[in-house]
Amino acid sequence: MELNEKARAIIKLESEEAAERIDALPMNRRVDLVLSLPSGKKRMDLILMSSRPEELTRAIPPEDLVLSIKDLGDMDAVPILEMSSNRQLNYLFDLELWIREGMDLGRLLHWIEILFECGNPRVLQWLDSVDFELLVLFFERSVLLLERDELESLPDRLSGRVHSPDNTHYLLVKLGANYGLLKNFIDLIFAEVPDLFFALTGNLGTTPLAEVEELAYRWRTGRLADRGWPDLDEALLMYQPTEPDQVRPRDRLPFGMADPPRFPLEHRNTGELLQAGVARLEDNPKNIVASQMANLINRMIIAGGMIPGETESLKRASEHVKGGLEIGLTLLGATEADASARLLKGVPLVDVFRVAQGAIQKRVRRARIIMAKKSAGMAPTLPIPLSDCIKALLASRPLFVSLKDILPREFSDPADLAMLDRNLDLIEAAFVVGDVLGLKRSALATSFSPGTWPESPEGLTFYTLLLTGFARNTVRLETKVEPLPFELLPRLFDRLPREQNALFQEIRDWATSLIDPRPPGLDHLIAELTHLAWQEILVHDPDQLDPRFVEGLWLKK
Repeated sequence: MELNEKARAIIKLESEEAAERIDALPMNRRVDLVLSLPSGKKRMDLILMSSRPEELTRAIPPEDLVLSIKDLGDMDAVPILEMSSNRQLNYLFDLELWIREGMDLGRLLHWIEILFECGNPRVLQWLDSVDFELLVLFFERSVLLLERDELESLPDRLSGRVHSPDNTHYLLVKLGANYGLLKNFIDLIFAEVPDLFFALTGNLGTTPLAEVEELAYRWRTGRLADRGWPDLDEALLMYQPTEPDQVRPRDRLPFGMADPPRFPLEHRNTGELLQAGVARLEDNPKNIVASQMANLINRMIIAGGMIPGETESLKRASEHVKGGLEIGLTLLGATEADASARLLKGVPLVDVFRVAQGAIQKRVRRARIIMAKKSAGMAPTLPIPLSDCIKALLASRPLFVSLKDILPREFSDPADLAMLDRNLDLIEAAFVVGDVLGLKRSALATSFSPGTWPESPEGLTFYTLLLTGFARNTVRLETKVEPLPFELLPRLFDRLPREQNALFQEIRDWATSLIDPRPPGLDHLIAELTHLAWQEILVHDPDQLDPRFVEGLWLKK
């Protein structure tokens, strides 16, 4: 019987029989039995069926216990948190309490509150091993030490937030901190660990907080490094762009790629090509790939400033890594499962990921060049998704946007690059034509006179301005960033062809007369303008056209 089936069968038994079955196994097999179940409630149920649940809980690797706690939910995980070891708990706190290099006071307050749910003995047990610097940070950010003669001058909203466990040390709990929780914490330390109480109150206001935080962060970073987590500099190396022709098979993995924490392995999510390649591998190469995946996910979490202990961080990082690997495999020529398997077996995943980063960074550089054009200040007026596309690409972490996406997302498929290239071609063509027409923010008045449609600059789109430039040319007006007089609409209608291909050619002739050489997206842009002119202008009778409800032209009576 497989372990998973055995574990599920034991859960269904009466408590005494279940305990006998669990206790009959050596400890390492009991742990394997627990880990064969999905992280979360079923794991905890099996642990609690043991006659020695605390011993079993503490034998579980910290990474797996953290995953179970996160899947259970912090409050629902109290039974196993109460039985956890300080090594496990401190690993959880190392993952949870820090955002980049800063300790998050709110998160620490939350976890201390959870510990009190486990009981005072668990809080005291944790105090035996926690870094003194972390407690100093906690006290410095949570309380102020007052002199007795300062109490009378406190404003009313603060006077009820002073606590003194010995009528000598008066501690003001700062606004925003949980007064009841701090009071209980202070009382417990004073009653059970008085030396610690006097050390903490004696340190208040005496040590530069930045130095304390730096030292606490250093201890935390060292512990995470011991468990396979990369530091920031190491994590950022995964973004080093690489050309496909620079990638070579390696006999060994790059330094730091092997033996990552097990935590992300539970949440890895592969793309189609990656999954197909992995399926072709034997067990040992497959395990090596899984280990590398976990390593890259960890790097992504650290490099992105995500909170390591959050399952949402794992999900986001997994999506980013999966997308990068899927793109990298394709750019390296692995278009089918066997080729993917050969690459996965010989080329480190970090090199595959870097190939994708190289391709994305090429697009970023191109976008920066495009945004240097004079009319680029009008980029927010481009139609969706073009305006969002270039904004997302130039963000601190380049993201992808398409018509199907509500929000920017990670690059996940080689088709994303092809669509991005088409969008950049279109944006560049629009800006090239816009530069010739003199389109830029400063060319537009801050407010429009009555009888102008749209009524303000906020109502104008880039395509409307381009099409208005074409319309002014068609009725032989000067090339200016100005609206088309409403009385000239009949002349415009008389001169525009009533067949889409002919209209496309006329707009194309106008655009190509303005610019040389022609940008690659020009025909796509002309097709967009043709569609706009056809759908929004030529469907109307010029005598009955209401400019308030017509897109595509900037008009003025």
